Amino acid sequence: MAPKRNGRSTLKWKRWLAENRQELINSGVPEEIYKNEMRWLRLLQEGVDYEKQWGPEMLRGDETKVLHALLEVNSGEFDVSRLLEDLEARFEQKLETSKS
Repeated sequence: MAPKRNGRSTLKWKRWLAENRQELINSGVPEEIYKNEMRWLRLLQEGVDYEKQWGPEMLRGDETKVLHALLEVNSGEFDVSRLLEDLEARFEQKLETSKS
């Protein structure tokens, strides 16, 4: 049996999605992930979407920056620590590579 959703929670999610749609599009995260609240939350918490086999390593540099900025702004809204850590690790790796 599927869990019941709180009407306010669903409305809050839809509002957040509408307000951040352009950043989500620009972030490179596949639409089927960010349009589904449970998949989005799982991506934030686990750093990967297992259904699509998608993770932040698939992002281009500019997309990584957009997603990172979006997560930083919304860190109080969601637990973004895992995905944020993964993105920051990518930044550090690119910095190390450019120094070599």
